[in-house]
Amino acid sequence: MTIQEVTLVAALIAAAVSIATLVVNVATQRSAELRRAHRDTLENFIHDLGESLHSTVATSNILLKAQTDPAILNWRARADAAQAKLKELRMKLRYPLWGLDKGLNTISRLHNWVEHARAYPTYSENILRRGKSLGRTLDSTIRKCYMRGRSPRIDERLRVFYKRMRLEKAYHDFQSRDRSSQS
Repeated sequence: MTIQEVTLVAALIAAAVSIATLVVNVATQRSAELRRAHRDTLENFIHDLGESLHSTVATSNILLKAQTDPAILNWRARADAAQAKLKELRMKLRYPLWGLDKGLNTISRLHNWVEHARAYPTYSENILRRGKSLGRTLDSTIRKCYMRGRSPRIDERLRVFYKRMRLEKAYHDFQSRDRSSQS
C-alpha cells in the first residue's frame, strides 16, 4: 500500500468512528430525554402517591387494633381519605405506571377488607399481612420507576400481580369462611 492509500484508509476509519460516536450520542441523549420526561410526569404525584399508599396500609393496621367506637370512626375517616386520594392518583398515573393499576386499586380496598374481617383475627391479620406485602412491592416498584425514569418492567408488574392475587385470595378465603359459618 502506498502512503496515500494508508492515509485514505485511516481517514475512512476516523470517519466511521465519528459517525458511530454521533449515533451513540444521539441515542443516549434521546434516552436521557425520555427518562427525564417520564420522571417529570411522576414527579408531580410521587409524594402524594407515597403518602396515600403508606396511609392506606398504616390506617388499616391501626383500624384493626382500634378498640373504642370513636377511635374506629376516627381511623375509618382517615382510611377513607387515603383511599379516595389513592383512587384519584391511580387514574392520573395509569399510563406512566402501566401495569400497576389493578394493584393500586386492590390495595385501596385494604381497610374495608380488614374492617370486614375484624371479628375473625386470623383472617384479618392475614389480609393485613398480605396488604403490607403488596404495599411494599408497589412502593419499591414506584420508587424504581421514578429514580430510573421508566415504566414498570415486566418482572415488577408480575411481582405486583402475584402480591395482588395473594391479597385477593386472602380476602376470598375470609368470604368463603364467612359464608360457611353463616349456614
